[in-house]
Amino acid sequence: MTFLDDVLQEVEENVLTGYYKKRPGKPVNAGQVSLEGRLESSFTIIAEIKPQSPTHGTLFEGDAAELAETYKKNGAGAISVLCEPNRFGGSLENLSKAKKTGLPVLAKDFVLSFHQLDAYKAFGADAVLLIHELFDVKKTEGSLDEFIAAAHEKKLEVVLEVHARHGLEEAVQTKADVIGINNRDLYTLALNPLHYQNVLGDIQPDRPIIAESGFKSKEDLEIAKAVGINGVLVGTALLESGDPGKSLRELL
Repeated sequence: MTFLDDVLQEVEENVLTGYYKKRPGKPVNAGQVSLEGRLESSFTIIAEIKPQSPTHGTLFEGDAAELAETYKKNGAGAISVLCEPNRFGGSLENLSKAKKTGLPVLAKDFVLSFHQLDAYKAFGADAVLLIHELFDVKKTEGSLDEFIAAAHEKKLEVVLEVHARHGLEEAVQTKADVIGINNRDLYTLALNPLHYQNVLGDIQPDRPIIAESGFKSKEDLEIAKAVGINGVLVGTALLESGDPGKSLRELL
């Protein structure tokens, strides 16, 4: 069993036991903030609320609302929120805490069920991450196109994450709003910080594209900008530093 196989088994169990049927105690401000629009207007750091990491252990044990505000005050253009509770210590409630910043909020999870989309929307997400590989291996309740359409019906923008070159070639044929290239292999957890360059090659997507995982310095971001990346997702490097605000400022 690979890491991805294990996670998907746990997500399926969470779907069955009702984790994604939870709803906030009071309505969340539903005002939509466009992640796509933010990426189109300027290079964007998407800072991540990730309490745990399968490769780095515990990263954060404080108040997610305070962390979200710290990100906003120090230059983040959007916030990604891990919702998967078992391996990443994530929660749906952290979506609504991030929403209070007024920044675009991305729900990051392993999406297999349409019920998950309802939960992200209820807790205030503006966008949802869909992982191409899960559709590639037929792990989801519906097709990729069906999930993108369902997300759009709920006013959720879609970030379609790919890892392989063929995934990017297929992604540009979909109606995803943003394409993400993950530098980490979800089967082995191996990381190549420049993997996005190999995947991108000579393809020039007609929509914003972000790179995920492995960004630690301003120089890393400058390299990404130079090849046409519109934004990067950064989590572990910020949280591991012990001073996420300072680490974020140093990337700008």
